[in-house]
Amino acid sequence: MKSRLIATSVAICATFSLAATIEPSALSAPSSHTTTKLSSVSTFTTPKSIWKLTLTQGKPSIKMIKNPGSEAGTLELFGATLSDASGKPMGVLEGSILTVDILASPGKDVLRQRTLTFMLPGGEIVAQGDSYYPVSAEQMTVKRPTRIAITGGTGKYIGASGQVTTVHLADDTYQQVIELVRY
Repeated sequence: MKSRLIATSVAICATFSLAATIEPSALSAPSSHTTTKLSSVSTFTTPKSIWKLTLTQGKPSIKMIKNPGSEAGTLELFGATLSDASGKPMGVLEGSILTVDILASPGKDVLRQRTLTFMLPGGEIVAQGDSYYPVSAEQMTVKRPTRIAITGGTGKYIGASGQVTTVHLADDTYQQVIELVRY
């Protein structure tokens, strides 16, 4: 119930944010002699990929902090090594995963919020987003790619934007594909 209230609050905030971009005259009731026109909310530009890095994440070391009596609120902390395709060490991945929606029936998925910090040579890249996991499982479904947004970076990755695609492999390692874009 609490996660539904949070989701509703977020939706309401998003609605008010969108309403703030609409011309005030568009919010008044139209008469038979006037037409209403919504202002352009935004113009989207297709991003250009500027850098793509595929990393292998070793088996994660996982620490679960369970919420007594409910799956919602369970926090998973993890860390793992990162290497490139040749096996050369490339850094470390630290992350947290919070279960936010447990209304799934047995055999279905639950929604979890992920925050990943890639500590790489020259700085860090941070990615955040929601992903679906099997109920009561610590790790994602094998071979099902999931994407989250890159929300920033430090050092040579300052101002980073793009996406991270994560795939859980059958040997309990992961493939992490970092794609930076420029608009």
